[in-house]
Amino acid sequence: MWGAVAFPLYAIAVAHANDFAEANDYVMISSGLLLMYGIGAIAGPFVASTIMTWTNAAGLYAYTGIVHLCLVAFVAYRMLRRESAPDEAHMSFGDALATAHTASQVYEEEIQHQADEES
Repeated sequence: MWGAVAFPLYAIAVAHANDFAEANDYVMISSGLLLMYGIGAIAGPFVASTIMTWTNAAGLYAYTGIVHLCLVAFVAYRMLRRESAPDEAHMSFGDALATAHTASQVYEEEIQHQADEES
């Protein structure tokens, strides 16, 4: 249950942040989110192990619950303060893979084109 809730948080944060970002800010926002994720990945285990030393193994679940409650409070606060994403910022999905060529396909097409020109 914990993994089903905790693991997708980063992907949801990236998607939500990019919904509100300008197109030229995507890299800056992603780098900031990666930095925060990295800081949490470093500090989290140290804090959790300290709490588990003071309490017992149940301290890990208490710590995780407190962190997630703080996250919920922050998200609720931000949702109340921020306007919704503008509709014109949303773009329809385009299937880029349908038009992409692999190198072997491009090479084969080039050989066929040269053969057609020679004949």
